[in-house]
Amino acid sequence: MRNASFEYVSLNNSIKYLREKGLSLHNYTNSPDFLEAIHKGTNEASFQGISGPFSFDNTNNRIGLTYLQRSINESDENTIVTYDQISDSLTWNIEPSSIWSDGNIPKDDFIYKEHPTNPNVPLAVSIATVNSFGCLICIGFLAFNIIFRHKWSIRMSSPHVNSVILIGCLCMYVVVYVSTVEYLQRYEDGTKGSVCMAKTWLIATGYTLMFGGMFAKTYRVYIIFKNTTVKRKVVRKVSKCR
Repeated sequence: MRNASFEYVSLNNSIKYLREKGLSLHNYTNSPDFLEAIHKGTNEASFQGISGPFSFDNTNNRIGLTYLQRSINESDENTIVTYDQISDSLTWNIEPSSIWSDGNIPKDDFIYKEHPTNPNVPLAVSIATVNSFGCLICIGFLAFNIIFRHKWSIRMSSPHVNSVILIGCLCMYVVVYVSTVEYLQRYEDGTKGSVCMAKTWLIATGYTLMFGGMFAKTYRVYIIFKNTTVKRKVVRKVSKCR
């Protein structure tokens, strides 16, 4: 019924705009003139409905009464306030001060508070110290691999790929130092972006070198053992993944 009433009022309002252009609803077509007249008549449509005034604004949103209700235990619903968009007024059905038990109106937005905390220097130093031991071990393995790369046992394990893996490990160890500097905020003003970018690049480079080298070694073993025929083959220095 409400939709029929609204359509009737809208079409009735559009008649005067159609007459200005010598048109009528009896010879309706989908021409721009008809659409413009009906659109103007729709914007002017306004009548009193069961739920209150019924009309639309320029953004096609209904203009009417808005009811704010409170539900207690999902059974008792009480209308607290009514908002009239036309007159831009509030009508309270109960005393506003009695809505909240303590009488204080809560805020309707989030409150963000910053609590600066001091970094734990002993913990950061401990982590950096333990990381140093791992870094020294990695450097030792890298030196051992380079010095004894001509040994038969080292040469058979692909010393070049070993070096790539160890360099990737060193990059990951350096990330810990960069993260420690960032945590302790031991950098100059305006260089925080550079520190963050360096950490990102070190992580990506280290991860790629480590797992790329291990994948190359795995692929090398796959190439060697994929052939079912047994034959003698000398692994020379220029062989793949040496």
